[in-house]
Order: sequence, then C-alpha cells, then structure tokens
Amino acid sequence: MKKITNDKYKNIPIPSELNECVENALDYGLKTHNKRFAATKKILLSAAAFFIISVTLINTNSTIASALYQIPVIGNIAHIFTIQEIHKEDDIQYIDVKIPKIENTGKSDLEQRVNLEISSLIDKEIQNAQTRAKEYYDAFIATGGTPEEYHPIAVQIDYEIKLIDEKYVSFVIWKNETLASAYTTFYFYNIDVESGRVMTLKDFLGPQYKEIVSQKINEQIADWDEDKKMYLFPDVDISSLINENTKFYIDTDFKPVVVFEKYEITAGAAGIQEFKISD
Repeated sequence: MKKITNDKYKNIPIPSELNECVENALDYGLKTHNKRFAATKKILLSAAAFFIISVTLINTNSTIASALYQIPVIGNIAHIFTIQEIHKEDDIQYIDVKIPKIENTGKSDLEQRVNLEISSLIDKEIQNAQTRAKEYYDAFIATGGTPEEYHPIAVQIDYEIKLIDEKYVSFVIWKNETLASAYTTFYFYNIDVESGRVMTLKDFLGPQYKEIVSQKINEQIADWDEDKKMYLFPDVDISSLINENTKFYIDTDFKPVVVFEKYEITAGAAGIQEFKISD
C-alpha cells in the first residue's frame, strides 16, 4: 500500500459534493431531534393527563377505588371503597345497595365507629324500605289492584365521594326510593383526618358559623331569578335552619356546601338546593 505523505495529505482535493452532504446530514439530524423531542413531549403530556384523570376517577368512582385502594402509592391517604353489594328482586320490590367502608385514616377508632354507623344506617334503611314496600303492596291489592298491575318499589342506596386528601374526607350516602313518587335522602360525613372527628359546620367555620352561613345563603337566594324565587316558601327563615346538624359536604375547593333537601326551603319541583359558603 502506497504511503501518503503529509504534503500530499494536505493537498487532497475537497469533493464538490461535500457541502451538500454536510447540509443534508445536519438537516436530517435536526429533523430527527425535533421528532424525538415532539414524541417525548407527547409522552410527558399523556402521562400527566393520565395521572390527573386517574386521580379524579379514583376520588369519584367507588368501583375504581375499590379495585385500586391497596396500591401502596395510593394507600398513603384515606380511601373509601365498596365493601358489600346487595341485590334483591321480587314481585314487591327491587333493592340495589352499595355499602362503603373507610380505611387508612390513621384513626382506627374513628374508622370502626363510622363504618359501624354506616352499616347500621343502611341496614335500617333497607328494613324500612322493605316494610313500606310490603304495606304498599298490601294496600294496592286491598283496593282492587292485581299482582300483574303492580309495579315493584325500587330502592337504591349508593355513595359519592366529595373530597379525599390528607386533611379531610367528605362523602355522602344517598338513598333513592320510588313509591307513589320518588324521593331521595342524604347522609353526609365530613371527617377531619388529623383529629379523627366527624365535623359539623361549627367545627369547620367556627363559633360564628350560624351568622356566616345564613348571610351567605340569603345573599345567594337574593340573586335568584324571579322564576326560581317562586318556589321558595314564603315563611322560610334560613337562620333557624342552620345548626350543628345541618347537612353539608366539603368540595374540592375546601369550602363547605350546605344542602337542603326537597321541601325544606322550596317546593318539591325546585329539587335539592345547594349553597357554597365561600369567603
């Protein structure tokens, strides 16, 4: 093989195509880099979106919470899941029930007390619903109705998680029963995880809670349009309805939302009334 001297090496002619090759290589590198960056960006955005959606679903969907609550990362805060489902159906009634359980608050006494109360509450609601269904059926038959014409009474009991974080757990158990007409009953639980207490409005807002809540609700009612105000009972005194047993939940803004069921302050056609108590 013939050795190339230093002088000859320095004098090797540069091909005319070199500039074009270099430009093509640079262009390819930039395009490849941009594609990789775009792909990486998409992956990161997708992961973030998945995380947000997952957290939202876990906090609002009892089925998903039931399946995932034992995962260690998720298990660092309190969780609520369906411990039992009850389905009964016959010629008189149709019952569909989900019983929730709270765990991992760090307060075993609180969990035991609340879970026992929930279990007893739902058991009582089922028994009462069954009694009413039987009485309604007997009355229907006694007044000339036939079993073929009778429509079974539907009873559904379920729950909805309003807020779960390191400080508060807020959820509602609701029962919907269809008899001559449909009506819904709510049971709210608002738990201070640190103290292990089931909170009232006084616990959440302080000793002036009656004045605070009454003022905020009256301000919101004053902003109702005239059509909605027509449903308001004329003799309603909001301040007289606010006490430590007043129903409320804590929303994702960490604000209490006071709830009045049908017929409490308005005619039934107006439905349930909710008032967020903001600053």
